[in-house]
Order: sequence, then C-alpha cells, then structure tokens
Amino acid sequence: YRTVFTVTGYSAGTIKPRFYGGATISGTARSANGIYTEDIVVTASETNYGLLNSSTFVGTVSNFHLYRIA
Repeated sequence: YRTVFTVTGYSAGTIKPRFYGGATISGTARSANGIYTEDIVVTASETNYGLLNSSTFVGTVSNFHLYRIA
C-alpha cells in the first residue's frame, strides 16, 4: 500500500502510518511539517489502517490517502 498524508502546524511529537489486526506494521515516524509518501508491504492479516500519534503530537494531518499498489 502507498500512504500519503500532509502534516502542518507541527510543533511536537511524532506521527506514523500503521497497519494492524494481525501483526502491527508501522511506517516511519514523522516529526516535521511536510507531505509524506511511504510504501508499506503488508500480509492479509493486517486488515486495519490508521495514523498513530505520540501522546505529545501537536499538529494537523490532512490530505490523508491510502492506495493499493501492485
């Protein structure tokens, strides 16, 4: 899958994409404003997707997209 999201107004903490349900497979933790694109390989058991923020994350996430890629 390809995950894309934008972080603006960042001032603290981290946020990262993750798949879960079977094992948990996380993407790279981000800690700055920017547009982030990341490809993550999962198995059939990771049926849920979301963004996981640290308890100290301060910022806004927008333009959140998830694409299935071959």
